[in-house]
Amino acid sequence: MAEASSNLELCGEEVLPFGRDSLELLDRAFESKKNKKYSQVRKWTVGISGGKEHIAIIRASGSISRVESQLSVSSSGIIAEKFIEKIRTVRESKKFKAAIIRIDSPGGDALASDLMWREIQLLAASKPVIASMADVAASGGYYMAMGADAIVAESLTLTGSIGVVTGKFNLGKLYEKIGFNKEIISRGRYAELLAAEQRPFRPDEAELFAKSAQHAYKQFRDKAALSRSMT
Repeated sequence: MAEASSNLELCGEEVLPFGRDSLELLDRAFESKKNKKYSQVRKWTVGISGGKEHIAIIRASGSISRVESQLSVSSSGIIAEKFIEKIRTVRESKKFKAAIIRIDSPGGDALASDLMWREIQLLAASKPVIASMADVAASGGYYMAMGADAIVAESLTLTGSIGVVTGKFNLGKLYEKIGFNKEIISRGRYAELLAAEQRPFRPDEAELFAKSAQHAYKQFRDKAALSRSMT
């Protein structure tokens, strides 16, 4: 089998020496069942008592945003304010005795991730919470999972990425090329920090921006260490 596994691809007859007795074709389609048939199964036949106590399953799929954008599709991504509402509902409900948070996210907004982490941690203080990782739980997706009592991942889950990547676009050359002029009237030293995409950062703005990113990274790193009992 070691020899077989070292080959990228084997033809039909080539697998016979490696333990396959014969070659067969699939002559019939796999039997399929519709949801309706499964919905008619009584709970007690599969060991479900139908009691009043429930486990909440909260799905978190897609990139992370703080609030819903007017341009975004309502069902796309993880909207922090909506996710937090669900977490609080589960926390305040006596019906739910535990929660599973199913995460499939590459990350996104750092503040939104932190806010959701806090709510998950508050939920975990009142009832058991398990973070279940799907295909991806990286960056902000991993951040969310850190608030749970336990983390369960698939064998091929892509997770980790404890870090912060941020910046802003400088569209000055593009605006010059197309003849577009943007003028901002602002008040406050750093009011244009992210709004003035027509120019690069001033030195003091770049310093402030770097400090902010470093602070976000330190928060992420320290909370990861805390969740791993490394502090």
